[in-house]
Amino acid sequence: MLDSIRNNSRSFGVKIIFGAIILVFLFWGVGNFSGGSVSSVAQVNGEAISIQDFGRVFSRVFESERSRSPDFAGNAEDLLRLKRRVLEEMIFAVLWRQEAERLGLFISPHELLADTAGLSVFQDASGKFDRDRYQSILAARGITAGQYEAGRRRELLVEKMQRYVLMSAAVSEEEARAYFDFGLEGRRAGYVLFPLEDYLDKAEVSAEDVAAFYADSPQIFRTDPELDLTYLPLTPALLAAGYEVSEEETAAYYADKASSFALPARYKVRHIFLEVPEKAPEDAAARAEARMAEILARLKAGGDFAALAGEFSEDDSSKNAGGDLGWLEEGRIALPGVEEALAGLSPGEISGVLASPFGRHLFKLEDKAAAARRPLDEVRAEIRETLALRKAEADFPAVQQAAEDALNLGLSFEELARRFKVEVRRTGLVDEFAAMDQAKLQSGARKLLQDAVSGLASPAGEVSAPAAPAANASAAAPGGEALAPAAAALAPQPAPLVLPVPLEIVDGIALVAVEQAKPARIRPLDEVRGEIVDTLKREAALRLARAAAAEARPGFAGEAAPEDFRSRLAESAAFSRAMPVVPGLEGSESLARSLLSSLDGAWLPGVHDTAGGAVIARVAEVIPARDEDWLRLKETFLAQFREHKANELALAFLQNLVAGADIVQPEGILEQLRYR
Repeated sequence: MLDSIRNNSRSFGVKIIFGAIILVFLFWGVGNFSGGSVSSVAQVNGEAISIQDFGRVFSRVFESERSRSPDFAGNAEDLLRLKRRVLEEMIFAVLWRQEAERLGLFISPHELLADTAGLSVFQDASGKFDRDRYQSILAARGITAGQYEAGRRRELLVEKMQRYVLMSAAVSEEEARAYFDFGLEGRRAGYVLFPLEDYLDKAEVSAEDVAAFYADSPQIFRTDPELDLTYLPLTPALLAAGYEVSEEETAAYYADKASSFALPARYKVRHIFLEVPEKAPEDAAARAEARMAEILARLKAGGDFAALAGEFSEDDSSKNAGGDLGWLEEGRIALPGVEEALAGLSPGEISGVLASPFGRHLFKLEDKAAAARRPLDEVRAEIRETLALRKAEADFPAVQQAAEDALNLGLSFEELARRFKVEVRRTGLVDEFAAMDQAKLQSGARKLLQDAVSGLASPAGEVSAPAAPAANASAAAPGGEALAPAAAALAPQPAPLVLPVPLEIVDGIALVAVEQAKPARIRPLDEVRGEIVDTLKREAALRLARAAAAEARPGFAGEAAPEDFRSRLAESAAFSRAMPVVPGLEGSESLARSLLSSLDGAWLPGVHDTAGGAVIARVAEVIPARDEDWLRLKETFLAQFREHKANELALAFLQNLVAGADIVQPEGILEQLRYR
């Protein structure tokens, strides 16, 4: 494990250092693992990581991986690799927390309360913490407040320990500038290209070559499975539209949550900004002051503030709007001194010149509004949405049961959709994972769906399904309406393959039917012959281009090119270590590396393959990093460089924790675990 950390400092496992993910699994699907008689996946200094906790975290990470990368296959190899990465990160989290506890660090009740109140999922429409919402969300997930707070306290302790370690990370401006200069030192390549196109007509591909390529690489031509799903999603957010909220309920909520609708004092502002970076030369600040004096003089002479902002301001986001910043709220103005200056102005007045770490500012107060409360008419729709969602969340267990009953009794999706006032949706025939992504199926649901369609595809690739049975159904819908259609309305109709149970989706469940399923297949040779010929011809052309370039290379000596090739000399645009790709010569990492490490302008030894052909190259120009770029980017680069150094420091600390830890993992446990 220690070697894994050292060799993969940018890997998933080390990203814990920056709080990428850990144990925040409370609002995600819970994975289901079975591991025989074994109850834990690892012991860390005697502390067990249970299979149950591992399953919860793995489910969260698996769904995140799916949403981020639709091509993520989730096959046995991918799953094992992901399980190893998740377990590593959980072990790291335990080590961080154990070290924090050893040092006597803790999370106070105030810290926990501030964190909980700051989570948007627990806030009302106005962004205020809503204790009723907090309790109802936890209850809907089957979690007590004590369980949630204990888990969150452990996570916050890990974060605090990491911050404690990183406090000692320090970076000097000189060190950062050296790295900046090294990374942004540019190059231009001089080169002679032997283009593929010049050799395509000479490239020969035989029928035997095509057949051999097809036989050796059949997986290249494998298509993905395809599905066409009809599905009825049921989530509290979707169901909320079917609930009525009375005016009395709305008014009562408005009165009870009065503080949630408070509006701070606000200022409608325009500004003119002149950039003066910190530690800029003194003459830069003097020039900005002189320019501001000129602007103030023109304003006093009757100049229009908006026009002058468009002419002089260096704030690109507002200058084209005459410096308009819109309404700024009291207490949320980040620049020091600005709020005090605005509070002393009347509408139409202009502030004096204010200095900040970013430059010089001039403000005009267009209008101001005193602190107030948003009127009921303005927030009525928000309140009704909030209350309807609460009703839907409270009723959701009954909705789930109603959906299960409807499936058992053969009730149609359309009938359920009418009763619950939601929409039946259809994916169309698309890639299997795209269909499941559209339906927002969780990992366990994906496996159920794949199992259901496995082996059911006909030679034509379509699923046949029996007709849905007729039945009466009785179940609760929003507002208490019974689901009891007449028997005549349920006459047998041809139906797709209906999954017999609701499937778990993000924030709820879905009833799913497979309209059509096409399995993965290997495209036949006749279908892909042209693609193979094109590929093989380009490969053969590149070999010919490479041979021609290799034959010519000995004539390129020092910085000189043979006379026969001087008319073909070209020069690339600039590139640097920050973006190590030679413009116009893409497809060759070795070429970029060789040019960046070259110390003179001599032709590089050998020949390099690129996407466009073979190339002979040299460094035509070395371009030092510019002082003006450093001044412009210094603050951003310093922040990034500090993060890089902090990563190195935290990585070294974590390596020491791992090296001194007693970590026991049952042999083959991750291979034994079955995820479903």
